[in-house]
Amino acid sequence: MQDRYPLLDPQTKQITRHFLQSLKNSLAAAQTGQQRQLQEDLQDRQKRLAYQERLLEQAARDGLLSSTGISLLLSQLNTWAEKEALKMALRYPSLDLAAQGGAISSTFQWQLAQEIQARWSALQVLQEHSWQQRQSHYQEQAGHWQTIARQALEEQRRQQAAQVQWWTQVQQQAQQAQQHWAGLAYRGAEIVQHGLEQQYRFAEQIHGQAVQQLSVTARRQELLVEQAVRRAAVQRWGTRCLLLLVILIAGAALFGCAALAAIYLLP
Repeated sequence: MQDRYPLLDPQTKQITRHFLQSLKNSLAAAQTGQQRQLQEDLQDRQKRLAYQERLLEQAARDGLLSSTGISLLLSQLNTWAEKEALKMALRYPSLDLAAQGGAISSTFQWQLAQEIQARWSALQVLQEHSWQQRQSHYQEQAGHWQTIARQALEEQRRQQAAQVQWWTQVQQQAQQAQQHWAGLAYRGAEIVQHGLEQQYRFAEQIHGQAVQQLSVTARRQELLVEQAVRRAAVQRWGTRCLLLLVILIAGAALFGCAALAAIYLLP
């Protein structure tokens, strides 16, 4: 994943012009005794460079050197040019830029090329390393997800097997329960049938006993009626005989009275 050389010649010339202008301004400030301000500006550029370096490294890690990284690098190189101008102005405050401008420009262009190459190479290495790490991470993730998927599939199979086993057990238990309740129902039906038969036999016994009792009662009533009829007949004949006896006695008494009367009355 090597990217091309990032900056074109017009861009390097623009950075060089920016460096020379910054150097001119810094030398003017140094020659007027503003070294403290220049020191503060130098510290500010160094902080800005560190921040821009972090942005570039993040772009390299994200694989964005060929897009976002170039604009960030251009901005960082302009800041680096300002820093170099401040350092030169602080080190050589009496520098004659008009006399030595050509040499300074050539030297800066050589330093700029070295800086671009060093920074860009380091960023490319970081981007390549980050890309390899991402690929390794993706492969690990792929392997991890494959492992998870395989484990999930195995778990699903185990669950399905457990469900099949559970369903088989449920069916077996249902069949056993059905057979058990069928047996209970059959035995219950037998018990009910036996109870009905016992009830029928008991009813027959009761009926037979009732019929026998009625027969005995009827026979007893017949005997009682017969005895009553006989008793009535005896009483009726006894009454007749008694009347006849009374009549005979009365007749005999009258005959006797008549006989006595005749005896006593006849001379």
